[in-house]
Amino acid sequence: MFNSAKHGAKHVKNGVIITYKDAIYWSKLSKIEQKSITEIRDYDRISCDLLKMVPFSAFVTIPLMELALPPYLALFPNAMPQGFLSESQKEEKITDIFEKKL
Repeated sequence: MFNSAKHGAKHVKNGVIITYKDAIYWSKLSKIEQKSITEIRDYDRISCDLLKMVPFSAFVTIPLMELALPPYLALFPNAMPQGFLSESQKEEKITDIFEKKL
């Protein structure tokens, strides 16, 4: 039980660090007028991730609202920012995209 909680806390900590670094990179990209294709993709991905953080901040700030987080994620599975996905979830998402294209 303790190891599971410790692993979950570490996962959340890493997600917050990745989101923070992405926000700094996003602010630097927003100042550039001529962006390369990869910078445009990164800018769009980070913008989406930062917008996805808005509902999560509501879940954290409103008391007992975190109890509604699992149903929210069940209804909207793409609402999870990229930094908070585990490796297996990322692979699963990629395979789902490929299966839909085929």
